[in-house]
Amino acid sequence: MLYVIERNPLASCGFIGTPKPGEEKATTQRYRIYTRMMNDFFPQSEWHHEDFGGESAYLLFNRRALAQDPDLLRHAAAMFDALNRMPGGLHPPPTPPEPAGVGWLALPLPPFFPPMTSRIAAALAALETRADIRILLAVESGSRAWGFASPDSDFDVRLVYCHRPAWYLTLDEGRDTVEQPVDELLDLSGWELRKFLRLLRAGNATPAEWLQSPMVYHEAPGAANILRELLPATFNPRPILHHYLGMVRRGIEEDLVSDAVRLKRLFYALRAGLAARWARRRGTVPPLTLADLRAELPPTLASELDALLAQKLVSEEKTTVPRPAAIADFLAEEYAAGRAAQTNPAAFGKAPVGPDLDAVFQGLLHSAFSNIL
Repeated sequence: MLYVIERNPLASCGFIGTPKPGEEKATTQRYRIYTRMMNDFFPQSEWHHEDFGGESAYLLFNRRALAQDPDLLRHAAAMFDALNRMPGGLHPPPTPPEPAGVGWLALPLPPFFPPMTSRIAAALAALETRADIRILLAVESGSRAWGFASPDSDFDVRLVYCHRPAWYLTLDEGRDTVEQPVDELLDLSGWELRKFLRLLRAGNATPAEWLQSPMVYHEAPGAANILRELLPATFNPRPILHHYLGMVRRGIEEDLVSDAVRLKRLFYALRAGLAARWARRRGTVPPLTLADLRAELPPTLASELDALLAQKLVSEEKTTVPRPAAIADFLAEEYAAGRAAQTNPAAFGKAPVGPDLDAVFQGLLHSAFSNIL
């Protein structure tokens, strides 16, 4: 919505929280999540709120637009009534301030906006205090970071953290992960710094993805850049290719075999296929976002991808579409090419010799707790 308002300051919006299978029509889970966003982000002074919990529907009217076009309420009510989803009778809004130009646009909220940033920052601060850790990097992972989130996608925050030095000076190693589901919309989890560096050294794809996320919620001064600078030196195409080909294999053997396929699974497989193709053909770290990976997309598939992406951005997580045969064929061909490359010992040359990660680990640990050393 922020994106829309920047281009049309008088846009209004609304949503219907469609029930999940077996869920009642009233106050659905999606409705509860979206309503919380609406109340957090859209103040009553600027927006007229219409809440229809019995129908799991919610309307937001731009007060400046209402001043310009009093019929906006009637038009919106007619639209929802036509869908048989809402009883009639919208409440007349209070007198709005003076405006100019009108718009009605029903689009999902954007994937990254201030209220969630504030909630995530508070959750991270509470986690640091409770676990007595220092968070070096906290980023968004999953479809919101990849560039194809659905309106009901949750927030998957992934973090790299470290303990106080004394934690590492024990006979037995402690737990090296944190997992903290916050609510239906927000999930926090992450790895301790030593585990993160070990996985990065092994060429694991997940640390490389976290370090490239465009949605950064927290960075310790200097620490994130030090970690990002390790990417080229620790890149190993073999495990990267193995990781993404595994996702492509699930796509072509399980998710994309029916006449109707889930949009979510289609995009997961496509992004993985493009990342595998990037690693195989370019021999560098694949970028994270679909927008960047499109450089490896055959031009003949561009228009079909654009149409599917436009649908994905306004569809729910479980939405299905007719199986896109051309994209499925591309993924099958890419899987075969990747498997052939895996069986060729000379395809990628020798595994890289990484930097001195012990020194990196010690330096970051010292910086994180320099006030107590």
